[in-house]
Amino acid sequence: MTIYFWGKVLSKFKLYIMTLSLGLCLIFFQNCGQVFKANESSSSLSLCKVQGAKSSPFISSKVAIKKSVFNSSFQKLKIDQNDDYSLIVNSRCLKALVEPLQFLGQDIVVPSGFDNFAKVSVKIQLPQGTQLEEIESEVNKSECLIAIAENQIVKNTQLRVLPVNDPEATNQAHLTYLDYSTSRGLQVDITEPVIVAFVDSGVDTDHPEISARLWDDGLGNHGHNIITDNNNVEDVDGHGTHVAGIVAATENNGTSVSGLTGNYVQIMAVKVLERGAGTSQDVANGIRYAVEHGADVINLSIESPGQNPQIEDAIRDAIAAGVFITAAAGNQAEKMTSTNLFAPAYIGPQLNGIISVGSIDISDNLLSVFSNYSSTYVEIAAPGAETSSNATNAGGILSLNIGGSIARIQGTSQATPMITAAAAMIIGFLKTHEISYTPAGIESFIKSDGSMTNRNLVSKISEGRILQLGFLAQNLYEYIESTDKPNFEGEVSTGNSCQIY
Repeated sequence: MTIYFWGKVLSKFKLYIMTLSLGLCLIFFQNCGQVFKANESSSSLSLCKVQGAKSSPFISSKVAIKKSVFNSSFQKLKIDQNDDYSLIVNSRCLKALVEPLQFLGQDIVVPSGFDNFAKVSVKIQLPQGTQLEEIESEVNKSECLIAIAENQIVKNTQLRVLPVNDPEATNQAHLTYLDYSTSRGLQVDITEPVIVAFVDSGVDTDHPEISARLWDDGLGNHGHNIITDNNNVEDVDGHGTHVAGIVAATENNGTSVSGLTGNYVQIMAVKVLERGAGTSQDVANGIRYAVEHGADVINLSIESPGQNPQIEDAIRDAIAAGVFITAAAGNQAEKMTSTNLFAPAYIGPQLNGIISVGSIDISDNLLSVFSNYSSTYVEIAAPGAETSSNATNAGGILSLNIGGSIARIQGTSQATPMITAAAAMIIGFLKTHEISYTPAGIESFIKSDGSMTNRNLVSKISEGRILQLGFLAQNLYEYIESTDKPNFEGEVSTGNSCQIY
């Protein structure tokens, strides 16, 4: 008897717990798919998908038409909204009727071959001035009529592949490696400007491949020289020009090389280096200048051994102001540890909104011989060389050089602007669709939906991540197409989300 008694108690307790859990699940998932958060658990997503699959958009109402197509005062259909509607019917039910059924005086014509289906959509026209209550009454007059909905346009979710005609593009192996031609299918639709600040050695403002893409402060200045405190940002080293060219060299103009972005990018030149070196003070003030003048992304292809409080403070302020930052891991071929740090890359894992970048070779997908590495402090990799097996720049990344020329240079400095280009693409597309974002959200999306992984790199790069621009563009496109203006606070895999109608 005792065993039986406790068995009954346990059974009731289990039933109570199950009922409570179900109630909590329904509460938890009612907003699923509306705002993406970073680090959503996969188990939650699985439950979310099950929850979404159980319901139908036509359960609560048979009319699934946006209220915006009606005149708000009289609830009548607007003059230009009289077409493109579908009546969802039970054709088996219609077939069994003695008299043909009409909808608002129109014959319901079931498509050939669908006369024995539980549900089939048929085109219907709503007369101009039809009242909402008329539609509701008409669709409710027969059990054979399941619902009426807008016949919305459906598009192919595959991005166009748009190669470029720049003659040197065929010698830029990173374009093919990153699947840049697919990302162009998304980027050509970006209409809002993205200001990318290169806190570096300046740029060659007369270079024909970037001169049209220089940011202007309204007074004819393209940035600021922090070293000399004037507006002369001319690059005498070539480093800043090369880095900026990877992001923003004019593509598809039939000349020279191609950058990874498009016309929406504006180059802000913030000169803090000369003859390959500068000071922490100038870098920190350069970051501050970029933030105060509206930069959306800051590229830091720079390195400094150890922790750097000045630069770290400026970076924290920049991210708090909504600016995304990329930082090179450095070229010492050393493992980054808590006792062997390189600034500003070490800040990446500590702060959401800045991402540290290592270099891999295109030739073998492995770490470049010069790249610093760490499964903790280096968060993602991108091509910094086609091959780094020799000590020269012969296997470097092909981009712009001073004097209107092009050159090959290798380094984590070259890998970093590729991540910068990815961030600029995301930001430009979100701006175009009037969607707000955070720097943390940009970082999370690049990591989760813009990278492929190489298990041979997991001890060198966090999770073995390598940038894949085409994959990123496709996922970004699908995210926007399937979401009604979300707050871009972070991202989970685009294939594992649910939407509640």
